[in-house]
Amino acid sequence: MLMIFAVFISYISKKNRDRFYGRTNSNRGFRNLNSQNIDIQRKRQQNREVLFGVSDTEIENSIQALDPLFNKAEFLSYASDTFVKLQYAWSDRNLETIRYFITPELYEQTNNQVQRYITNKQINKIERVSVNLSRLYSFEQQGDRDVLRIVLESKMNDYIVDETTGKVLKGDPNYNNVNPYILTFVRKTGVLTKEGGTKPGTMNCPNCGGATTVLSSGKCPYCGSIIITRDNDWTLSEMKRYNPNA
Repeated sequence: MLMIFAVFISYISKKNRDRFYGRTNSNRGFRNLNSQNIDIQRKRQQNREVLFGVSDTEIENSIQALDPLFNKAEFLSYASDTFVKLQYAWSDRNLETIRYFITPELYEQTNNQVQRYITNKQINKIERVSVNLSRLYSFEQQGDRDVLRIVLESKMNDYIVDETTGKVLKGDPNYNNVNPYILTFVRKTGVLTKEGGTKPGTMNCPNCGGATTVLSSGKCPYCGSIIITRDNDWTLSEMKRYNPNA
């Protein structure tokens, strides 16, 4: 009897160990979910290799043949900063502070989307935005415009809440979304990078005429008006999610 009882205890112990270490049928769903997550991570890494695995030196050389002072690192820093500012302006439902850095067409398109959120009394919360990677993607001249595209991978928390109650309607505030984007920047053909690199330059405010350096807010420090005239610098004209299957 003692031997049989010991065998029974051993069987129970093994069953408990199996349950703890994931060797029971009840944990099959967990293993499948983990496998799916691994597949997602593998696919994401493959997409990243496609986007970031090729040197963008040739693109930089093509631009510098026309614009000797163009600096890739400075431009990518400026582009990443513009991307981050746009995300927070979108979340604040106020695009005026980013208006100087985007084309009028992109402003109107994005502002219409923001107004729909306001009408529906919803807020698309964008938090903890960061840029993981960025590189030059393509460069060409179209008519009287230089067109420079970059690919950028970002991480952020992206979810929608009810404006009145604060209830989360869509998304997860604690989930880090990692996505690649294609950003298109344009400027007039013939415009060259100034000494000091790619950054807002000095200009006269169209409203009060004051000479000012356009700051990150895009505001004139004298009269407070938003400066939206931007013919001599790179301006964001389009931003779209990268889809490897498109």
